Amino acid sequence: MRRENAPLADAVAEYLSEAQLRLKPSTLRTYISYLNRYVASFTKAELRHLTPVPVKAFVGHYAKNGQVHAAHNATIAFKALSTYLAKEGIFYAPGGVPTLAGVDLPVVPKRSRPAYTLEEVLGIEKVIATLESPRLLSAVHLLQLATGIRANETRLLRLRDVTLPSQGNEYKGHIIVREDTTKTAAGAREIPLDQHAAKAIRRYVHDERPAFVGEGAEPLFLSRSGLGFGESAWHAMHQRLRKALEDRGIKGYKQHRNRNTWTRDALEAGVPETAIVQMGGWGSVDMLRRYHGRLTTQELARYPTTLSKYAQR
Repeated sequence: MRRENAPLADAVAEYLSEAQLRLKPSTLRTYISYLNRYVASFTKAELRHLTPVPVKAFVGHYAKNGQVHAAHNATIAFKALSTYLAKEGIFYAPGGVPTLAGVDLPVVPKRSRPAYTLEEVLGIEKVIATLESPRLLSAVHLLQLATGIRANETRLLRLRDVTLPSQGNEYKGHIIVREDTTKTAAGAREIPLDQHAAKAIRRYVHDERPAFVGEGAEPLFLSRSGLGFGESAWHAMHQRLRKALEDRGIKGYKQHRNRNTWTRDALEAGVPETAIVQMGGWGSVDMLRRYHGRLTTQELARYPTTLSKYAQR
């Protein structure tokens, strides 16, 4: 360990200064809240207090009061701080391991968002065709359905992160989700691009996408002003889509349900779980199973038995 008697408040401030460049504002506010409360819980908070026993005690108060979500989110904030400090060589356990690496996240029972039905997917596309910026909305919608990427990962895609197939080429193309835009520890990942999604992206780029007027790496999706979408503008655009869909009888639209739908469709298509986990950016198959649950006997019956290859001979 290093600098264990250094003020914890200074370490928190340093981490938050770095984190504000890559975290969503809502996530950053959550981290600030829990980390500052933790610092305030000690008369003189030092780095030596950022260890499993006091952290678990602090988080345990939320769990005991039935605030499981708060306990879960607080633990994420502490582990993120711990990982940052270890990476910077400021405070770590033997071997350079983050001090909170072994602290488990409190399990939060999550209400699964149902995947869209075939009729809903087709209905969403029909409504999109009647709205402002239909090429943009359709490209986003089909891209998420084809790859399962999250809303924020979609928003932050750069133009150079997308490889579209040339006309007549059998190769479908692919996208790259960068490590700095994903919220999971799986890191950067490359995902094949469905030909229908590739076609929708090409239509958007050729027919509707404005000229980029910003600086630095060029985003794939641009607002009408020619700049990349900020979080609030992206959210507002999809809120307008949600309202339009509700007016036409399609309730409960959320971008994240596209991820649920992709997960279901990939399983139904026979894509191996290991491939789905890799493309989805999950750390383990447990998250996939939480999204979809256990396969039913009817679903399992679609797959060939292990004796099929022998019987054919």
